[in-house]
Amino acid sequence: MSAVAGICRVREGGRGWDEERVKPRAGSAGLIILRKLSPAPATRKSATTFRYHTLSPPAPIDTSFRGEQNALRSCWCAASDHAVGMTAGGGPEIHDEGAIVNTFKNKTVFLTGAASGIGRELTLQLSALGCNLYLVDVDEAGLNDVAQIVQQKVHVRTRVCDLADSASISSMLCDFDQNEEVIDLLINNAGVAYYGPTHAMTQEQWDWLMKINLLAPIQITNHFLPRLMERPDAHIANMCSISGMVAGGRFAAYHTSKFGLIGFTEALRAEYGRKGIGVTAVCPGPVQTNLYEAAAAAEDGRVPTPPGFLCASAARVAALTIRSIRRNKRQVVITPMAHGLYLLKRVAPGLIDFANQFSRKKKRRLAELQQKELERLASKADSDDVNSRRVA
Repeated sequence: MSAVAGICRVREGGRGWDEERVKPRAGSAGLIILRKLSPAPATRKSATTFRYHTLSPPAPIDTSFRGEQNALRSCWCAASDHAVGMTAGGGPEIHDEGAIVNTFKNKTVFLTGAASGIGRELTLQLSALGCNLYLVDVDEAGLNDVAQIVQQKVHVRTRVCDLADSASISSMLCDFDQNEEVIDLLINNAGVAYYGPTHAMTQEQWDWLMKINLLAPIQITNHFLPRLMERPDAHIANMCSISGMVAGGRFAAYHTSKFGLIGFTEALRAEYGRKGIGVTAVCPGPVQTNLYEAAAAAEDGRVPTPPGFLCASAARVAALTIRSIRRNKRQVVITPMAHGLYLLKRVAPGLIDFANQFSRKKKRRLAELQQKELERLASKADSDDVNSRRVA
């Protein structure tokens, strides 16, 4: 190992890790490894010193402001993930040394909806952290595509499964049990949507959506709970939605499934948190995925897509999901719009109800219905009068 490149002081506070500025000395490059020099004092906000080294071959290191930023970023990653280095080429690399342990290194992850959107980003980011992956999706082409990207880094197994079919889920779970020794992290990410008037939905459409969004996560979680209880750092993350906290029109089935999934997640955390299993409800607002394009719809079949400035990227949601798992967050709300709706629902729920009730056409429609009712009663009275005369 080469000479010491510099000293980084990392402060551990109530909200995570904060870095202090440090400029590394020139003449070192390669894999940065942080070693803890002194234990953190037992204070509310303590400071811990790390010494970081580099491996040969030596090369000039960037001492510019950008280079300083990169060094700080590497220090922050190493402090929060416990063992993340930065190679000379700039790519992340996992490294274990002594007491430094990476939380996600060699963990086995079961992930649904992995072929696209948030699931695809979770696959890429978890593989970069050294997780072994069992990926599930109904899209075989997309599943194979993402698996080819990460299979050079970690162990990957894929399974095509229709989560609307309980028998198919059981077969998939049996395959996992036969091929994977343990499970450390379960992420129920797959989901579908329906847009349109609730009265226009068929029972088959209700069943299809509820099976994928709610019943499949329940079946999968119930199967894995005994095995998760045997793991030291087990965690369950359910991809819920702000739609599970605040309801709007024409998405009744989706709202119902997400409200149910949040309730299921809270119940799991209340029951199994004391047994050492972390449970997190991830509640993003609109996300730039194909959820809306792939949603089932009534009438003309078109689903309105939220404007881009209101949406979060799938990569950001995946990153925040991983961070919430690391910190064992009860619930994480993502995007400013989701935060606004969540706070409004808690502080002034009447405003949301007023917005849902308000309609310029409401009075006119009620007046037309009232007129029809009067006509019906008048017609019935005339008919009864005619019948009474005939009897007389």
